[in-house]
Amino acid sequence: GAAIIAGAGCGVFSSVEDGVDKIINKDKGNNPMVKNVEKYKKLYTIYKSLYMNLKDNFQKLGNL
Repeated sequence: GAAIIAGAGCGVFSSVEDGVDKIINKDKGNNPMVKNVEKYKKLYTIYKSLYMNLKDNFQKLGNL
């Protein structure tokens, strides 16, 4: 998303919509590899914990 917005801002794409049309494949779904589903679940659990532990610090950084 950020790359598309930057591309639109510096003229690589004529608009954000143009960037999305050229980069994002809307027809293809994003299906997880079955063999990795358990790993994804474990990683997501860790991500949620990290988020909860760090969100106040990120807010403080944002307020600087």
